[in-house]
Amino acid sequence: MAQALSCPEIPNASDLAAIPFRLDFLDLAVDLMVGPTNFALLMRVFIMNMKLKSFALAVSAVLGSAGFASAQQWAPSSPSPYQLSAAPAMYSQASPSDESCVAGCTNKGGGHAGSCGDGCSECRDPRGLWGGVEFVFLFPKGRELPALVTTSTPNTPAFQAGVLGLPTTQVLFGNDRIGDQLHAAARITVGKWLDDEESVGVGVRYFGTEGDRTSFSLDSTENPIIARPFYNSDPLVDAQDSLRIAYPGRFTGNVGVTTSSDLYSFDVLGRVNLDYGSNYRLDVIGGYQNTRLDDGLTIGSFTTDVGGINNPLGTTIAIVDGFDARDIFNGGSLGLWYEHYRGPWVVAAMAKFGLGQMSETVRISGSNTVNTGGGPVTTPGGLLAQPTNIGTYHRKETAFVPEFALNLNRRLTDHLDVTVGYSIIYFSSVVLAGDQIDTVVNGTQILGGPLLGPADPSFQGFNDSDYFVHGLSLGLNFHF
Repeated sequence: MAQALSCPEIPNASDLAAIPFRLDFLDLAVDLMVGPTNFALLMRVFIMNMKLKSFALAVSAVLGSAGFASAQQWAPSSPSPYQLSAAPAMYSQASPSDESCVAGCTNKGGGHAGSCGDGCSECRDPRGLWGGVEFVFLFPKGRELPALVTTSTPNTPAFQAGVLGLPTTQVLFGNDRIGDQLHAAARITVGKWLDDEESVGVGVRYFGTEGDRTSFSLDSTENPIIARPFYNSDPLVDAQDSLRIAYPGRFTGNVGVTTSSDLYSFDVLGRVNLDYGSNYRLDVIGGYQNTRLDDGLTIGSFTTDVGGINNPLGTTIAIVDGFDARDIFNGGSLGLWYEHYRGPWVVAAMAKFGLGQMSETVRISGSNTVNTGGGPVTTPGGLLAQPTNIGTYHRKETAFVPEFALNLNRRLTDHLDVTVGYSIIYFSSVVLAGDQIDTVVNGTQILGGPLLGPADPSFQGFNDSDYFVHGLSLGLNFHF
């Protein structure tokens, strides 16, 4: 029995001549990428760089064999960086020799679906639902931290222990960028076409990261000299200084630092076809975007006075500093979406620009608890968080959030595609926890003492910066 044919629209010469958005360079890109050897090699190089060699070999073998073991030329769906698409019926692969079928196939709207004339099989029914799930190998920009924990070489005098700028001092944590290593994220998309022609659609997308967690801890049994550095603006000092957490014969103790960063994004997007041809389509996309970035930093230390020099013997001191930043973006987005078809392969490119309001919040907290033997007494202020800067601060800024994605998709079945791609999201203005730390501290107010001299540390206004996340993705698209 002869196989039923789908009936595409075949543009005439004048139609083709009028196409303004033909991007011939994509033909070459597809030619280079669809070769089974080249594509497998690309996949292997990408993922091996992330130390996932076994996974890369499996994916490369599946994709390489799937692309060329089958003689069937599937109708290309229109998967994309968001998977907000399903294949127009006009792109189905009918036999070029079946001229009667082509002539009898009528188009609806933009030619995305149709019905066949006499002697032809029925064209593919319009697809209503589409979506996808992607696993993302994410690389964030990272966050900068000042020097937070130091030590010194043995026999360093106590008043010099952990003081920055001295040759005997080493930084154990901080003074570096954190959170720029690989971690996982996921993107989930669900959408629906609103017309039979598949020229107007709407979809929602959720993107979330596993969250970056960086921690550091150290005990005086591991290192007998532990300190927290700062610049002491006490008029009697006015120099680099440190708070000794542990020092031989005087203090024992420990210190811990934890950081966290979480990114979530939610989009509602509409899509309207602008132009199409026999092997491409161009759409405009736009909608609403909500993105939230949470960034936090906590520094805690516990010290026991074993020397009895400045405090009663056995006095314990617990100090906690907390810095939290939250960025919430609400705005509209507008962009273009281009898809280029070559047999069962699709190259999809998306670029959109979000413009709206970034609500920025910074919260600084700190406390110290001293127990001299008569019970713990807690007062406001740690080390870098003092009554002079403790508080919650808000502001709203205009921000823009551009996004770009490029995907290569391969049809596996009539309802399922595999996709691999690259995407990047940029934020023009965010506040991060580490950027809000003022390392200038008036030492007179440490442990609840009266402030004498300048009111340091201070909240000097929002110290904002740009931020981005980018990475490689691998996933599946569905369309029914």
